[in-house]
Amino acid sequence: MSIHPLAVVGSGATLGSDVEVGAFACVADDVVLGDGVVVRSHASVLDGVRLGAGCVVHEGAVLGGDPQNRAYRGDRTYLQIGPRSTLRECVTISRGTKAGAATLIGSDCMLMAASHIGHDCRVGDRVTIANAVLVAGHCEIHDAATIGGGSVVHQFARIGRLAMVGGLTGLRQDAPPFMLTAGAPPALVYGVNRIGLVRASVSQEARRELKEAYRILYRCGLNTSQAVERIRAELACLPETVELLEFIRSSRRGLSGGGWRRRLTTGAASRDAGAPDSAE
Repeated sequence: MSIHPLAVVGSGATLGSDVEVGAFACVADDVVLGDGVVVRSHASVLDGVRLGAGCVVHEGAVLGGDPQNRAYRGDRTYLQIGPRSTLRECVTISRGTKAGAATLIGSDCMLMAASHIGHDCRVGDRVTIANAVLVAGHCEIHDAATIGGGSVVHQFARIGRLAMVGGLTGLRQDAPPFMLTAGAPPALVYGVNRIGLVRASVSQEARRELKEAYRILYRCGLNTSQAVERIRAELACLPETVELLEFIRSSRRGLSGGGWRRRLTTGAASRDAGAPDSAE
């Protein structure tokens, strides 16, 4: 264990083996640091944080701050981060809001500099969140999703597994799994995340079926219910397609609209008149 003499570590903190805490870092009393955790200089790990083994907290990060929520009444809440996740410079993550609630970050995640995760969020494993991304409270980000730099995610929005959200996106509705979503509000879905699926070893058959599911959802002028019925009737519905359909079924905010064709008019991008404005 290596604790810099200029660090502040609460007497009640639980530290695993081989923990490192840098100069001017702060580790509060009600904190658990797993084996091999590194907290670099000027980082703050506040009450209620549970860090899994092998996590690295970079300079200036603030983990476990009070939720930025008017409903918060000072209750004891938590932030739990899985093993081997990396929190880069000036990352901020809030705790849950109601008594006993937790914000959850999975394992092997990468949160890049100046990104923010709001209260009560659920972030899966192997998620990549690029610089200056702002995620509001109560959002869900499923396994292996990627969010490009400078994007903002509205509260209660969801991002599906292996989804790719492009940089500077304003996401107000759900970004479906396995798809590419991008653009200022409203964000639009532009196709299947082919490169991400290949890297994740998703089968060619499943990739082809997801491409056809995308075509039915966004290129056929159907509403969501009609598109789902057609997908079920016409496709084999491999596990990835079933996951997509379940994501659609459980959506509370609706899916982001289709952006399969764009034209430049008066300096701004617009969708082709024949394409549906949204999935509804």
